[in-house]
Amino acid sequence: MKFIKISLIIGLLSLTVGFFGFIAILWKYSPDLPSYDSILNYKPDLTSRVYTSDGILLKSFYVKERIYVPINRIPKNIINAFVSAEDKKFFSHFGIDIVAIVRAIITNFFSIYNDSKLIGASTITQQVVKNLLLTNEVSYERKIKEILLAIRIENILDKNQILELYLNDIYLGFGSYGIASASLNYFNKSLNDLDLHEVAFLAALPKAPNNYHPINKYEEAFKRRNWVINKMYENGYIGKEDSNFKNKSIKINKRTKLIFNEADYYYEEIRKNLYKKYGKNKLYSEGLVVKTSIDTKLQKVANESLINGLISYDKRHGWRGPIDNIDIVQFKNKIDIYKSKNPFPNNWIPVILTNVDKNNLETFDQYDRNLKIDLSIKQNDWIKNVEFNIGDIVFIENIDNHYAIRQLPDVNGAILVLDPHTGNILSMTGGFSYKLSEFNRSTQAKRQPGSAFKPIVYIAALKEGYS
Repeated sequence: MKFIKISLIIGLLSLTVGFFGFIAILWKYSPDLPSYDSILNYKPDLTSRVYTSDGILLKSFYVKERIYVPINRIPKNIINAFVSAEDKKFFSHFGIDIVAIVRAIITNFFSIYNDSKLIGASTITQQVVKNLLLTNEVSYERKIKEILLAIRIENILDKNQILELYLNDIYLGFGSYGIASASLNYFNKSLNDLDLHEVAFLAALPKAPNNYHPINKYEEAFKRRNWVINKMYENGYIGKEDSNFKNKSIKINKRTKLIFNEADYYYEEIRKNLYKKYGKNKLYSEGLVVKTSIDTKLQKVANESLINGLISYDKRHGWRGPIDNIDIVQFKNKIDIYKSKNPFPNNWIPVILTNVDKNNLETFDQYDRNLKIDLSIKQNDWIKNVEFNIGDIVFIENIDNHYAIRQLPDVNGAILVLDPHTGNILSMTGGFSYKLSEFNRSTQAKRQPGSAFKPIVYIAALKEGYS
């Protein structure tokens, strides 16, 4: 009996000390707690997208690439996987897991002396609080604030609202914020198309995405993924037959984006107008969806017409000489300089001449490929009387399996195509190469009057009685 009385007294004293300690903590830290308005009025950074008139993506603008998905559209197995991996008591606790906190305190007490890695005990609610309201500072003060705020948040948001914030905000590596963008960036799939082993892999990432990189640290990623599958089984979310998914390899499928990349001048004009009208924050963070009047077929035709027209005009004025004349070692050392002068890196190739014949030139490119130029083909007629030298640096382009020599035109120009009935701009090409010059000659260059001045002269003549 005496032992029981002593135990009860010690227990009551511990409870009293704990209660007053908790009150003291509230008294000290409550005034300094940040407002949780940012959670109640949460506005995630979303990607703004600009589309062509035929629905092809022209450009995305974002600070953090995120696709926000409401909780009712997130598949149940994704929720189950993240809860199993991060907070199995999520649906039953009040913001914090007391047992986990006590276990972490005891474990970390011994870890400090053993110089072992410290463990955490953060619930999903605490992670939401830390990500949206606090910093990543490692300190007991920050942890106390995190706990207090987590308890408060649980009283004003329901579990589904907290999960929605968590699954859309969390960083999962590969430049992915939220599960929707991660699903696309890792597997090129929508959330509904993910298999169990892929879901489990995503759920393995919140702890430390770089530590479970599927390429650089495959073994660690594979083990962590299978650990999540085991947890899902232990928590009753999947059956024993689903353990077969642990044998699946982690295959990353690069995200494919259907983007129209041939309208740099056009999209830059759109960007400047959106920036001026809506401001940086709205353009890069509020998920604008913009449909333009650009016609992709006309844009391609305009680009080709201007480039071919300028090249043809330049050819009529003759060859102005090579870019440089050096040896192969210098050519390789200076390759970045020649790349910077290349207007079309996907088509034009900087090469060095290694052998010169009357009708044939032999060259090397940066990859040591021996590329031969036939001077007798039609595309090279304009330089048939030019004398080339070994060591000359020139640009070439593959046309119908033959290499044609190119030079940068001295002249430049622009094409603007619009619908006369609506004023819609259907295509815009502001120069020979956006890479070499972002100056948009269709909107920024001063116009020469040209034939536009003729009506003024003609009207004056008609007024004077000329027929």
